[in-house]
Amino acid sequence: MTIKPRRSRIWFPVALFVMIGGLASVVLLANDSRNLERLLTRLGFPPVARPLPVEADVPEIEPAAKPPTPVIPVPERMLDPPVLAPQDGFRRTITRRREGICSALQKSGWVSQQWQVADLGQRTWSCGAEKIVVGAGDPDSPAGSLFVSARGMGSDNVSSVRLKMNFLDGEVSGPVRQQAIGAAGDIFQAIGWGEEPVIIEKLRQLQEFEINGNGSTISLSREPTDIPRYNFLIVSDPTGPIRKGAAAPAHKRWLNSPEPGN
Repeated sequence: MTIKPRRSRIWFPVALFVMIGGLASVVLLANDSRNLERLLTRLGFPPVARPLPVEADVPEIEPAAKPPTPVIPVPERMLDPPVLAPQDGFRRTITRRREGICSALQKSGWVSQQWQVADLGQRTWSCGAEKIVVGAGDPDSPAGSLFVSARGMGSDNVSSVRLKMNFLDGEVSGPVRQQAIGAAGDIFQAIGWGEEPVIIEKLRQLQEFEINGNGSTISLSREPTDIPRYNFLIVSDPTGPIRKGAAAPAHKRWLNSPEPGN
């Protein structure tokens, strides 16, 4: 009977110590033992060395496979070689009628003369007018003249249009050439071709040329005279086949312009 109370007094402090130790271990070991390290540092002991975490093996990332090249079906006709348009298939001729061209020239200031009929082997008509270009000097001594005419044969079709430049004072860089550029523009507007900057530049330089093809012939030539005289001519090729070695069509022969530009 005297032993039991003595054992119970022993077990109580032991149980209390175990509980306090467990609570202390929980507090000290919390947050990865940071509280324990702080306590040891304050007591002058070195901190407990912790093993480094083992890095997990990172699997190597294999490069993605290249996607297959897409296959686009192409129609067989698209793979055929390009077909060039026929070079002689485009015809650019004078398509406006006699009244339309002559009226357009009149509205531009070229007052038409009476219809002319020339004996060139077949019925030929023309309309045209001349302008006297006054120079900077004596008004009674003109610098030159410009003659514009349209021609056709036997119908209302216009076969050719002509601009003749006469430099009576011998000065090819004066007002005659300047007004000739404007006259060429009037001709292009009258026949319905619009602006032709390449040809206008050749006229400005008085550079002789001849352009054949596409149903027409465009040329600038100088006459073999002492006084500078130039002829700018647009001729539509005749319809239908032309016999080899045939004589030049009558509409390519010039009509004489009136005085003083003759």
